[in-house]
Amino acid sequence: MKILTVNPGEFEMEAMAAGAIRVLTGEEEPKVYTDVKVFRGF
Repeated sequence: MKILTVNPGEFEMEAMAAGAIRVLTGEEEPKVYTDVKVFRGF
């Protein structure tokens, strides 16, 4: 499992906090991201 790291910018921290609140309140299901590459090129 990878840990998500974010460099502060415009509103990324607020967006992540809002997403966490939606998951904690049950409004949204958590998403699981893997390290599997889906883009195979052109």
